[in-house]
Amino acid sequence: MNPAKLDCRIEIGQNKSIKNPETKLNEMVWVPFHSCWAERYEPTGRALFEAAVSHLENEVFFNIRPKDGITPGMILKYKGEEYKIGSVRYGTRKKNLSSLQCRRVE
Repeated sequence: MNPAKLDCRIEIGQNKSIKNPETKLNEMVWVPFHSCWAERYEPTGRALFEAAVSHLENEVFFNIRPKDGITPGMILKYKGEEYKIGSVRYGTRKKNLSSLQCRRVE
């Protein structure tokens, strides 16, 4: 693992519905879970063709150091944009990185 490749700062969390004590209405509030450095990459070459077959050519992948508790459906924030985590793939002991497959939230 080359730590120099982890050059993007990301934040992972969820939007949760919390009741406001003053208005008694539910509000969506950002609740951060984890902030870390990541490597952002998009599929190219053969991986792009494989992604096109399964309609994932617009997906963005982030490699991070492993963290327990990250689940599909969480929101990842990167440079003011929000991405929804689709799947989490944990690496092997030799390659100690987790891969997050994300799609931009419109």
